Amino acid sequence: MADHYISPKLLRTSIIKWPKLILNKLLVFGFNTYNILKFKREISKPLQFNEWKDTSIECYVRTNKIFAQACNNLGLSPTKEVFNLINLKLNQSCGNHLIGALCTRVLNFQSQTDKKVAWDLISIDANPKVVTFNVIPDEDGVGMYVQYVMNLKTTQKLTIADRLNPNKIITETESKVDDYLVYTMNPWDGRILLVGKLFESDASRGMKSDLDVFNNSVMEKFLTESADIYREDPRKKQLNGEAT
Repeated sequence: MADHYISPKLLRTSIIKWPKLILNKLLVFGFNTYNILKFKREISKPLQFNEWKDTSIECYVRTNKIFAQACNNLGLSPTKEVFNLINLKLNQSCGNHLIGALCTRVLNFQSQTDKKVAWDLISIDANPKVVTFNVIPDEDGVGMYVQYVMNLKTTQKLTIADRLNPNKIITETESKVDDYLVYTMNPWDGRILLVGKLFESDASRGMKSDLDVFNNSVMEKFLTESADIYREDPRKKQLNGEAT
């Protein structure tokens, strides 16, 4: 998974930074156009964005449903059992780092043995949009795989209930969610995996990632953090910290 540039919304940034952000948007458009042409030329498969987006949404929904199921299964106490269940049900839908992140979340939730969770997708609020499209080459530099970022805006409902009395609702939250989900696709067999989530890039960042991609520990930390699709934008935490 790469640290893709996600264009920030102009109205959320200082007008002083707009020229740079507009330039970056044009560069993203050029980058995507180049990679689409590369896909056509080197992979020679039809572009099926609607089908890819449908499969991407199915992966996302399945991931959330299986996560809730694993949280509610108290028979899964050892880490290995949790991993085996999630891996069995999601190894065709999720990447390895994401499966690991889900296992950690499940074990943390299961410590609250008096609760159970239910997740529901209420609606898709806008047409999903592929905002970044990147062809990944093989060792010879020829296109082999694709990684793309899809902006998915949804309304979701999360219900926490009493485990012994499921009719007793502890909390029920309906929220608007605006996700930038990262997927890796094998265009040769059509397999698509949800591998993580990113946030809008900082307004001061350029197109190129600030990460040292040759530093294994830095990249492993990035992959582990980005695979957690339930984490909050770290910048929101910063702002909250400053406010308090």
